[in-house]
Amino acid sequence: MKKLFVLVGAILLTGVWLGINLAKDQPLFSNPFAERDIRDKAQRMAEELYKDSKEALIQKLKDE
Repeated sequence: MKKLFVLVGAILLTGVWLGINLAKDQPLFSNPFAERDIRDKAQRMAEELYKDSKEALIQKLKDE
């Protein structure tokens, strides 16, 4: 019974670890509590801005 609790605990901790990394859009087995590099943040922000502006432009052209 003790082994079962240890196994369930290990599975829960691994699931939380992977879940945090998925939510932060990081590699699965990286440290979920490490601070991102400022360059990574800027790059992701620029990519999102490009994608959003492209979608808005396409939508605007379809409306006309």
